[in-house]
Amino acid sequence: MWAVPLIPTSQATADPSGPPDFTVVNLNLQYGRADARELAAQVDPDTDVVVLQEYTPSYTAELEAVGLLDDFPYREGTERTDAGGTLVLSRTPLEIVDRTDTAFDNLMVRLELAGVTWQVAAIHSTPPHFGAEAWTEDAFKVNAMIMEHQEENLVIVGDFNAIVEHHPMRVLLKNPNIVDPMTGRTGPDRFQPTWPVGKVAPRFARIDHFFTSAQVLPQVPHHFAVAGTDHLGIAASVCLTAHAPIASCIAGDVRSDRVVSCAGRPNTSPTEWRHHHLLCLNCQQSSTGVARTQRSASDHAGTGHPVMQGTLVWIGQRQDDVDDPDRPQTGRLSGEHPDHRATQ
Repeated sequence: MWAVPLIPTSQATADPSGPPDFTVVNLNLQYGRADARELAAQVDPDTDVVVLQEYTPSYTAELEAVGLLDDFPYREGTERTDAGGTLVLSRTPLEIVDRTDTAFDNLMVRLELAGVTWQVAAIHSTPPHFGAEAWTEDAFKVNAMIMEHQEENLVIVGDFNAIVEHHPMRVLLKNPNIVDPMTGRTGPDRFQPTWPVGKVAPRFARIDHFFTSAQVLPQVPHHFAVAGTDHLGIAASVCLTAHAPIASCIAGDVRSDRVVSCAGRPNTSPTEWRHHHLLCLNCQQSSTGVARTQRSASDHAGTGHPVMQGTLVWIGQRQDDVDDPDRPQTGRLSGEHPDHRATQ
C-alpha cells in the first residue's frame, strides 16, 4: 500500500501559464542535516514562502550562512532537537493562526502578498512507527486543521508520512474543496515517490505532498533532491482563480483553449464529470462548477462569450443531478441553476 497507487482517479490537472500568484518551497531536513546551500539553490526570487520540517536549533546558523534568512526575514514555527520542529520562512510578515496538538508540529500561518491574504498549512504528521493509533489520530487532527481553513486561499504542503491511498488521506482528498494537482497524472508523472532518498532501497512512497483549496489553481509541483536528507523537496506555485492566465482545458474528450483548467476534485459519479474553475475570456469573471463532457458549449450569463465545451452544473447541485448523468443541466456562470443559486 505504500508503494503502488492502487485507486484509479480521473481528476483533471492544470499547468497554468504565466507568472504565479504564490510560490512555496518545502523540504524535510532530516534532523537538520540537509545541505543548506543546495536548499538555497532551489529558492528563486519568485519564491514567497519556504516550509521546513525537522527544523533543529543548529540549522538557523546554516540558513544564515547561505543568506536565506536575509531574503526571508520573517519566520514562525518551532525548532526542536528531535524530528518535530516545523518552520515557515516568509519574505513578508506572517502569523500563526492555527496549530495541532500532535507529536510533531503542524502550523497554519497567514500572510499577505500584493493585497491578497494567503494561508499556508505547514505539515509534518506523525510517522507510522509511532504506532497505528498515534499515526491515525494525528493524521485526522491535521485534517481537521486543514478543514477549518478550506475556504481560504490555502496552500498545504509538507511531510504527511502517508501516501494518498491511506485512509486519512482518502478522507482529506474526498473533500471537493481540497485539490491534489498530482491526481489525474498518469504513469511516472503521477507516481512521484519522495522517500526514501539516498538509501539502498529506491524511492517508493510519495509521502511529501502539495495540495490547495479549490479557491486557487495549483500547478503540478516540481520535486528536487538535496544532499543530507532522505526526502525530496517540493517547489510549487498557484494562481488566483480570478487572475489565472488562460491555459488549455483537457477534461475527458473536451479540449478548449478558451478556459482556465484546474485540478478540481471529480464528483463521486462514475460518469464523465469534472470539477473546474471557469474563466470567461471576455468578462474575466470566474466561478466554480462541474462540467459534463461532450455537451454543447456554455456561454457566460447569456452574453455569447465562449467558455468551454460542456454544460455547466453548479457545485451545489442536487445529489440526483450527480447520480443521473442524463438529467438535463442548464446552469450558467452566473444567475441560477434550475435548483440552486450559482456559486460565484
